Amino acid sequence: MVNVHNQLDEGLRAACQIIQKQMKHFDGDANNRYILECLELALSITEGNMSIAKTRQRARRAVQISVEDVMHLSQMANQVGSASYIAKYTIMEIIQAASVAKCGLRERNIVSSIWALAASNVFAVEHARQAYADVIEGLQIVKRFFDTGGKTLSLERTMRGSWEKIKHHSKKHLDIFDPADIDPSHEWFDLIIWNSDFGEGKFLLGQVDATIRLSVRMHHWVDTLKQPLESPVKKILNYCKDMISTGDSWLAARCMMTLADALMELKHWDLGAKIHHDIPLQTKIDINHPICIHSKHQEAYCSLMLGKPENCHAIIQSMETEFMEKMAEFIITYSAEKARHIALKDMCRRRYGMNTSGDAREQIDILMQNVQSITSADPRNRSEHLYNLFVGVLNRDLILMLSDA
Repeated sequence: MVNVHNQLDEGLRAACQIIQKQMKHFDGDANNRYILECLELALSITEGNMSIAKTRQRARRAVQISVEDVMHLSQMANQVGSASYIAKYTIMEIIQAASVAKCGLRERNIVSSIWALAASNVFAVEHARQAYADVIEGLQIVKRFFDTGGKTLSLERTMRGSWEKIKHHSKKHLDIFDPADIDPSHEWFDLIIWNSDFGEGKFLLGQVDATIRLSVRMHHWVDTLKQPLESPVKKILNYCKDMISTGDSWLAARCMMTLADALMELKHWDLGAKIHHDIPLQTKIDINHPICIHSKHQEAYCSLMLGKPENCHAIIQSMETEFMEKMAEFIITYSAEKARHIALKDMCRRRYGMNTSGDAREQIDILMQNVQSITSADPRNRSEHLYNLFVGVLNRDLILMLSDA
């Protein structure tokens, strides 16, 4: 054991020296101050001044680094890796966290892949598993909403194969998406927060990535591990109630919406409906806010999928739509919810065996021209990724509602 510790100490000392040397290249230039801040965070890990968890949280929320700088630092980490695996690993711990906040899906996947390899090289096996999980979540988002050529399948197999090669070094021999503890609720709740974006106006947009990533974890829990969802869902809702009791109703509403939408991705309509129903009641958020409008629409859709068109009709009829109609002319999220509203009414009438208005598709097409204006053909930053994913999820949902027989 002494020899192992000595080797680790020597590795940390070498990593410190390498990181300090890299920092000299950026010192004194105001344009490089965020690169320097990232390297300082990496240095604080090797010097034992800050935990990895704290430094990653700071990089996720506080460092205003650009996408270009993230990619530059990733290349730098690869270069220093030949001299010190630990230096590469500590830099990538910070850069991957920063990539969550700043990068598009493709760039985040690239950075997480480098992080996975760096963690594997220093036998930080649990961190390697987190990295591989992050990459595969990203690939599944691409496969589900963007990729029509099937290219992601081979990449996913490669990532899973890489994990299998080092899996035996972990104490528990966990699969990539296995929770670290028997109870996954705390881990899932942390992932909701980690993948949520809290910028101004990002209430629905800021949760869409977190929703799909959570659904990937839940699918593994149900489909592979054959475990029920009720218990972890109940515990996550208790965490949300604790937030409400301490005055953080907005974050609680975001987390509840993410949880409910993720359950709907798995077709757990009953659980999803109950949570969406409770969001306005428990959080006391204005009924005209996009979160509450979205929750009403999702509850109505769940009712239809549960074979209760009368409930869907009652929910739609109870909604005050004047404010939504007005704001849909100016704000994308209201335009999106107006499109949902029209599609739901049309679907509900068909389920009742009633005639539809006949112009639902035309109305939705006009609204979607406005909504789709926020998309990007080459989404390199986080906002562009969130916009594209938001529209991708909405398009899929509208197609399903309008094609429902």
